Amino acid sequence: MIADGSLPHQLIITGISGIGKSTIAKIIAQELQAPFILFNVADLTGIDNVREYIIQEYKKNPIGHSSKVFILDEIHKFSQPAQECLLTPLEENSNTYFIACTTEPEKIKSTLRKRFTEIRLLPPSSIDRMQLLNQLPYIVHQDVKDYIVEITIDLRTVKNLANLCNGISLEEAKILCVSYHESKQAIDIIKSLLTISNIDNYLELLKQYGNSDGNWSSFLHTLINYYSVVLMNKRSEIAKSLKAYKTLSELTKPIQIGCEKARVYYLSYLIFLTLKGG
Repeated sequence: MIADGSLPHQLIITGISGIGKSTIAKIIAQELQAPFILFNVADLTGIDNVREYIIQEYKKNPIGHSSKVFILDEIHKFSQPAQECLLTPLEENSNTYFIACTTEPEKIKSTLRKRFTEIRLLPPSSIDRMQLLNQLPYIVHQDVKDYIVEITIDLRTVKNLANLCNGISLEEAKILCVSYHESKQAIDIIKSLLTISNIDNYLELLKQYGNSDGNWSSFLHTLINYYSVVLMNKRSEIAKSLKAYKTLSELTKPIQIGCEKARVYYLSYLIFLTLKGG
């Protein structure tokens, strides 16, 4: 459709969380060779924000390009008045492509939704997911391979992971791969939880990491990714009760947002107790 110019100017991509909706929207924008703006609707729910940010940008002509693309992520989070406000630019024959993404299309007003041509993304089958998981270590960039969790992922673990993630390939990749932007110091500290017998030794390593201006937010992300797989592989019954990746994240929610250091200490202690059978 892009090649012959028949691509609709209003598209809505629907599907479960993490299936790749916004990624496909960006690919479409790149194929159109048009500049794009990604609007996170969760931050722009009200009508005033729509007028101030989206409508104002819509009125501007793209410099050096024949068209532009607006990606509206989580469009269902717009308020009802905000959705009404979007109708006017959508009805105009302009040089702007609107690509909306949503997990809950039923929450969009029918008058707005019918303006879009829907692309529905279905989750891959369990067989397809298992094939992807088995091939992942061979298809990722070499820089990433160095930081893939260094454990043997057997067939049972792959099945557990594929079923747990409900077909969300993006989430599966997040679980299998730790952040390869993280420092070697952080990776070594995180791995040490597997072998230490005294939590005080680990806490001392965390203290050294903090003294070297380590990034606690990145450390927390890597800690969660790494031990989601470790717990699943070493103690599948524990992983099942914890629900791995999502619940490891949930465990830190009682701690105030922004206190990543405290979250790291808290979650590390829980992981230590779990690994030791406490």
